[in-house]
Amino acid sequence: MTHIFEKDHLDKVDHGLADTKAIVTIKSKVDGSGKGALYYEGYSIEELADKSTFEEICFLLHNDRLPKDKELVDFSAGLANKRALTKETAGILKQVSKDEPMAMLRTAVSTLSASAQGDDEQKAMDLISKFASIVAAIYRTRQGLDIVDPDSSLSTAADFLHMLKGEQPEENDAMLLDALMIIMADHGMNASTFTARLVTSTDSDIYSAITAAVSALKGPLHGGANEEAIKMIDVLDRKFKDSDDLKNDVEDWVKEQLSQKKKIMGIGHRVYKGGDPRARILRKRINELLGDDDRMFIIADTIDMFMQKEKGLSANCDLYSGILYARLGIPEELFTLMFAMSRIAGWTAHVLEQKANNKLIRPKGVYVEEVRPLGQKYVPISNR
Repeated sequence: MTHIFEKDHLDKVDHGLADTKAIVTIKSKVDGSGKGALYYEGYSIEELADKSTFEEICFLLHNDRLPKDKELVDFSAGLANKRALTKETAGILKQVSKDEPMAMLRTAVSTLSASAQGDDEQKAMDLISKFASIVAAIYRTRQGLDIVDPDSSLSTAADFLHMLKGEQPEENDAMLLDALMIIMADHGMNASTFTARLVTSTDSDIYSAITAAVSALKGPLHGGANEEAIKMIDVLDRKFKDSDDLKNDVEDWVKEQLSQKKKIMGIGHRVYKGGDPRARILRKRINELLGDDDRMFIIADTIDMFMQKEKGLSANCDLYSGILYARLGIPEELFTLMFAMSRIAGWTAHVLEQKANNKLIRPKGVYVEEVRPLGQKYVPISNR
């Protein structure tokens, strides 16, 4: 009898749904052709990362257009005024502070529905507003520190750093984090976004959909890769701390890993075959911020260039994002939560887009009769 996962059976379906088109959207386009490109609502990610703000990106994804000046001021103020956590959410975070950070985030999101008010758009704004506060609170409760109240005079990025560290952030740090949040705000029909839309298609509520999205991101095949990438870079930094030729030593290490058929973290992407535009933006920012002689940059860049030359594979955003998070003093345990803190803009926008023209998402499965023929005869348990 053949096994259900043999190639002949898997060839009957689009295993992993990589080539299945099931959703129409204008929120973002991931273009894997050429050198790779990413667009939000038709605008290139390179231009948005240079010229926009996270708040403006939230407005764009939720209104399908860029705001006018007063609209952006009012929208940003609306987000800022909703950041404070309820006593119930803060209390639950303290109760589950021994759990892993992504599990704490999943639990906290579920609690937000208890204080929900308004229509789905208002609930979406509430979720976007509170994610930064939740992530900062998760870190502080795990450290046994008091939760810091938000400062509504600050941007989302600046206030997150304030709530995380308990002090006013440097302007350049806030601008850097803002750019990071922009490039992570949405990314096509990825696993967590599709999960949010799938749950929404059942006519469930937005809090259930976002909780499900967080649960999908918690899986290491989706979220968590940036943590592994920075760990790899840290290991190499320590391994070659006395190196006279860091670039050559890193190249030799990569060769050894490849010879043992080991995966190099932060390299390659399922859609971007010619390069990840987010990685190019991050590489440029790191180079401008830290310079060519920064050891972490040298390690990451050497891995990136070597893999392009030897394997035709480019870096994805995970290779470089961890370096910037580390530069901002954000601990590794929060890296995947930072992803969620940015992606909440896209998740909520997709939920509302799904609701606007909803149809239950229910794909077909292929039953493999060769493995388990139909018409089986039930045998009483005493005769088995």
